[in-house]
Amino acid sequence: MINSKSVIAIIPARGVSKGLPGKNIKRFCGKPLVAWTIEAGLGSKHIDEVMVTTDSEEIAIIAREFGASVPFIRPAELASDGATSMRVASTSGKYP
Repeated sequence: MINSKSVIAIIPARGVSKGLPGKNIKRFCGKPLVAWTIEAGLGSKHIDEVMVTTDSEEIAIIAREFGASVPFIRPAELASDGATSMRVASTSGKYP
């Protein structure tokens, strides 16, 4: 919490990457890459919830294993190169 307000960290993690395919699930120092980001968020005293938004069921499974919430699987139109983080966050139901 910050100033009595809940803080949600939203991690957009696409299943498809042009530069390094499958980068979010590739292991780095023993853990999938996305796990490092999740753990950093969960370790913050200011963050109340870490949410991963993804188009990949595999990333969703990993995210849940590491303590993040994954309220839905993102549709393809929100997993394109042109999809903005704000548009993705607004589909979470947490924002108007």
